[in-house]
Amino acid sequence: YTGEVILLKRQQTEGLASFLLEYNVPLAFSLAFFLSLVIIVWLSRDITRPISQLAKTANAVYAGDLSSRVTLRGDKRTLTLDEEDQGELARSREDDLTRLVRTFNTLIAKFEEREKQHSEFLSNVSHDLRTPVTSIGGFIEGMRDGTIPPDRYPYYLDIIKAESGRLEGLVNDLFADAGHEDTGSLRQEVFDLYELICQVKQSFEPMLADKAMDLEVNFDYRYEAPLRAVGDVAQLRRVLNNIIANAIRYVPSHGLILVGVEVGERLITVTVDDSGPGIPAEDLPYIFDRFYKVDKSRGGEGSGLGLYIARALIQRHGQQIEACRSSHLGGARICFTVARP
Repeated sequence: YTGEVILLKRQQTEGLASFLLEYNVPLAFSLAFFLSLVIIVWLSRDITRPISQLAKTANAVYAGDLSSRVTLRGDKRTLTLDEEDQGELARSREDDLTRLVRTFNTLIAKFEEREKQHSEFLSNVSHDLRTPVTSIGGFIEGMRDGTIPPDRYPYYLDIIKAESGRLEGLVNDLFADAGHEDTGSLRQEVFDLYELICQVKQSFEPMLADKAMDLEVNFDYRYEAPLRAVGDVAQLRRVLNNIIANAIRYVPSHGLILVGVEVGERLITVTVDDSGPGIPAEDLPYIFDRFYKVDKSRGGEGSGLGLYIARALIQRHGQQIEACRSSHLGGARICFTVARP
């Protein structure tokens, strides 16, 4: 009977082992496969999420939204390449995906800056086109209505020709910008500052006549003409045009604008005083800001770009420009420096 008992126990053990082998091993494999699949999906989503963001941001940029940037999961910072990053990039521990995001964001930022400069340039040149167009129109109208006598036609036709040349130069700048050429380079040369101021004064005669205003030039007669200066003549002409046009806009009828020249050892200081209302003290720090206007109620007059452009051009020459209250005429005073040869 004992042998029979042992035989029965062996059959039960073998049955249990067979049961475990038949059911538990496949279950364990299934469980392992499921867990592996979950891990793979989780890892793939962590990898593909930034790629999806890259694609989404690229589409937004293509649609014109240059403010879009890619941010990595758990990091709200906008990753870009600054100078330090570029120098250390080869030794960085960042993965390739993070480097790609940095490079992508940097590319968008540079493109956005280029578009901003392009838009600003177009605004500036469009603003400066108004003065020669107004001058030419005023002279032609004066010839038609008899205000300018026939014997003075040659004189004013020369001015029209000069203003047409200015227009051509501005249009050439527009085409150069469209071709992505360097429109900000200076064409330095020695020129007669007295002659330049007189030419600018002549170009404003129609605008001055419309408001019955006077524009006087006060030279430093201790120095004989020509008064030699160094700079980009076309750009310095734009500076004078913008400052004087701004003065004409704010000075009332029958007012006065006075252009003065003070000669120093290395620099020449040009001053433009007017008899207008002047610049309030609280506005002086912002007078050269883009689109800033002292008189907010005159929204339809001027674009707020004239003095902003003047400052940018003077700074491009490495010189100074400032505004204050005129001690001579009681209005505003704008003064800037020009280098001597």
